[in-house]
Amino acid sequence: MVKQIRVTEYMGPSNVYELKGFITAQTIDALGQPLTPEEGQMLRAEIDQLRSLAVGESMPLGEPEAGLTVERLPDSRG
Repeated sequence: MVKQIRVTEYMGPSNVYELKGFITAQTIDALGQPLTPEEGQMLRAEIDQLRSLAVGESMPLGEPEAGLTVERLPDSRG
């Protein structure tokens, strides 16, 4: 089973991502090096919150002015 999330931007489109891939993209650069906080690295607390979301639950993500919301979707058979 593949855990999925939907990321919605305030007044913008929503996109569905595989949870593991989304976390990787927010913590590691294209060369496999960890991102720094200055580069927008996702905080450990946010990662833990994402991983613990139940299906149907949602949470804000990042800085409030970013207006991002993440919703946990049902698992896919991926």
